[in-house]
Amino acid sequence: MKAQRLAFFLVGLALAAGAVEPAKPRLVLLVARADEPRRDLVAMTLGWMCREAGVEFDLYYAADHKEGGLFSQHGSSVIGGHHAERIGRALAQFRTTVVRLDGVTVFDSLLRAGAEKVIEAPASLTVLYQRMAQELGVKLPAEAVAFGKGGDYPAAVFFPECVYRKALAVALESNAEGIGRLAQAGVKTVWVVARAGADTSAWRAAGLEVKAALDLAGPDPVFEVAQRWRAQAAAFDTPEPILASYLLPLCIRENRLMLAYAKRNEGPKRRDQLLQLTADKPQTHAFGRWYGDPELIPLAARPLGYNVTEPNRCILTVFAQHPAKPPQPERSCFELEPSDDQLRTWAKEGKILATWVLHSGELSHDDAVMAFYDWSAMTKMKIGSGVHWQRYAYDPDAVEPMHVPVNEGGVLGLVEPVLHSTGAGIIWETAGDPARIAALMKASRARIAELAGDRNAPRGVYCFGDNHGQPRDKADIGETQLALWKAIKAAGFEYVITSILPGDSRILYRDGDFVVLNQAGRWCQGSPFVRGFPETFAATEKKLAEAGKPGWLVGALDSPIHGSPIYMGRPYGGKNPQPQIHDYYNYVQHRGKTGKVITATPHTIARYARIIADTK
Repeated sequence: MKAQRLAFFLVGLALAAGAVEPAKPRLVLLVARADEPRRDLVAMTLGWMCREAGVEFDLYYAADHKEGGLFSQHGSSVIGGHHAERIGRALAQFRTTVVRLDGVTVFDSLLRAGAEKVIEAPASLTVLYQRMAQELGVKLPAEAVAFGKGGDYPAAVFFPECVYRKALAVALESNAEGIGRLAQAGVKTVWVVARAGADTSAWRAAGLEVKAALDLAGPDPVFEVAQRWRAQAAAFDTPEPILASYLLPLCIRENRLMLAYAKRNEGPKRRDQLLQLTADKPQTHAFGRWYGDPELIPLAARPLGYNVTEPNRCILTVFAQHPAKPPQPERSCFELEPSDDQLRTWAKEGKILATWVLHSGELSHDDAVMAFYDWSAMTKMKIGSGVHWQRYAYDPDAVEPMHVPVNEGGVLGLVEPVLHSTGAGIIWETAGDPARIAALMKASRARIAELAGDRNAPRGVYCFGDNHGQPRDKADIGETQLALWKAIKAAGFEYVITSILPGDSRILYRDGDFVVLNQAGRWCQGSPFVRGFPETFAATEKKLAEAGKPGWLVGALDSPIHGSPIYMGRPYGGKNPQPQIHDYYNYVQHRGKTGKVITATPHTIARYARIIADTK
């Protein structure tokens, strides 16, 4: 024992002196095709085995991503979505064992070069499980869960039946040879997740005890599983079936149960079940596919942010377990802004400062955000990027460019992080208690600051839905909006970009240095509800220029429909095409229509608005 303590002491001294690099954490990465029928069975089994062994687990499913645009079935495209970058980061950050199913070849050379070990899965799941139990140092269990056809839902949705029993997941339709291998491996009991009356004779014939776990023909097997394992759950999410398979490692790792829905109109039902099941839990955000904007209003009463997530948006979630801190530049983006004297000079010259803020505070927007970074790096146009803490934790490659100087190819000083809604997911900010919603914002900023550093953390908030309770034709500011803004100021933020009263640019509310700015935009049918367009900017610009007044232009834009690779060549909107990404950048690069427009970040514009107001 004394020798062991001495060894630990010496290793500690060596680490402190920088003589020994700390060991990289271990990762098992499952790689399979999205249409591989065994993928969920292997994923849930390896998931609990890894958790038992203290090893990280994640997966990548290869698929035909079609055009990879908005609401694409399998999310972002492999190339345009920067998938290889995330795989490469995993290989660099972890001691990775790759398990490949059925000869999948995606990232083959990268995996063979960077992984510690690549295991080609055998045809028999039992043999694979035996191999992985040995690799991980865990005991093979005496129980299995046999999954039958789940109708609208993949086996992933019912993962608690396997993971919390620490059982081996297999197919109910396994042949006699496969069942015999399980019995030889020491399995005594098989739990069945299938429709009542499913044929289990082959299992009984092999001498296994058969028990019913879940009737998939029941009224609502998804909700039944969530209720059964509620005590083990830290949170609940509302994915659609395909997303459920992709989210499996995250859900196992964080004890998040799935209230999956097969059709969009079932989303509100799952939302209500989520609120019911989390009534006494401290859940602050949920992941899931988008099922409508007004449908999210009830979440504000909790309050609970909804982080819209799609397959391969983001690519891997394991990075949150060992979060990477971005580089700490000598000066933050805020310290690179023009001085107050420069802003006063521009005001005297009647200059009009302009910026767009990306509606991008969800994981489903990560790949689109990267396109805007690239355009800002190329054109030097300044924008605000709506951020949330999960992007920093789960997808560090989608935030690091904001910390890299321009002369190194980054966008430091060009792209400002702006807290999007709660900073944990979108919410109708004026549909709940303002103090509690502002507290969520403050907590999200603190989580970002832990990784990015306080001086690089957001100072402003872009509100997704603070127009709730404010009729569009009402010219006065509502009490609910004022209460929210005051709470945001009390939470320590410096400005808000609001979604009410779009039109001519103005300060809607001010308290000392805190300002609320409206948008030089117009109402739209879907989120974001108010958006700035080149033509709406031009209209406000023209009024300001004709009056000889200085001013500013701020507008939100929907990052996926402009930043997804497919829409940069083929405009989103069909017969009513939306502007393309270059239209926004060209407007500012050409200094607007009057030559008076200057590019600026949102924080700079908040300062400029105060200076103009103070010099009148």
